[in-house]
Amino acid sequence: MAVLAAWSTPRAISPKRFGSMKHAEGPNSPGLAFRYFAAAVISVSVGNAVAYCIENRKVLLDLTMGEFKKMSPLFETDIYEVLQIENCVKNRDSYGGTGPKQVKRQQREAKKMIGKQKKLAAEWKEANAFIE
Repeated sequence: MAVLAAWSTPRAISPKRFGSMKHAEGPNSPGLAFRYFAAAVISVSVGNAVAYCIENRKVLLDLTMGEFKKMSPLFETDIYEVLQIENCVKNRDSYGGTGPKQVKRQQREAKKMIGKQKKLAAEWKEANAFIE
């Protein structure tokens, strides 16, 4: 899954990987925007790579470029950079993701929520002080 997220970066999905934009939006993909077509093709390629690894008891980083190319000509040498765990984490920049920006946003939101809860707890304690 992390590999697929990393593959969704603009550099990894570029028209040059498909030969041309015209080819990517050809008759086999009517109405599909290039990005969606590319993501679908790459999803299949990554799925093939994962299945191959399971069958051969390997991890993705152990595959040779030749093995990747057998699965899809879309794979290039930057696959090894994309597969680095640090990049997989960093590239998850959607809401709730593990990317640094998202983690900082989540931390800010958590601090706000904690502040609100502390305020409510103090108000409740003050309002119910007569019970003690």
